[in-house]
Amino acid sequence: RTNQRFWGTASDGQTWGGNANSFANFAVAGQAGLIGNGRGVFEATLGPRAMDAEVVFSGSLSLFGNGASNIGSVLRWMDTNNWYKAYLDGAQLILLKKVAGKLTRLNTTPFTAQSGKEYTLRFRIIGTALAAKVWPTGQAEPVTWMVMANDTSLSSGFGGLRVFIQDAAVVRITTFTEMIAR
Repeated sequence: RTNQRFWGTASDGQTWGGNANSFANFAVAGQAGLIGNGRGVFEATLGPRAMDAEVVFSGSLSLFGNGASNIGSVLRWMDTNNWYKAYLDGAQLILLKKVAGKLTRLNTTPFTAQSGKEYTLRFRIIGTALAAKVWPTGQAEPVTWMVMANDTSLSSGFGGLRVFIQDAAVVRITTFTEMIAR
């Protein structure tokens, strides 16, 4: 991909949604999607809407800041107030939901992530079963899911990325794949 402002169109021809084509914090540089130059929550979503889906991405966060910033993926994303998220905060892999604007932590497992190091995160929802795992990019994927939960709040939506960053942090996404889960 060429260097550009915003994320534009994904390699499969779909246009990135969320903030990816409207907030100047998004750019493509050096074959990677970047999110930075600001503080707050940033979202990048892709369609089509799905019930059972899986997202796999590889990326890094320049500064976790003792949990002050995080990097993760969303499934069944309907809008900024309704989604499921699997994310790293530097110390844990966390499953979170937001329904009607209310956040609920579904499950966590310890996982130490280093600032600036690239990780791969796989997040899947089939029916009411949520599962996620993470590993250093380039190493073998864990055979078993690291964190799981069951929830019936949301039945379908989009997949994508959702990050929370502090002023000095930069997210670098090198790969992103979304698929129907079976």
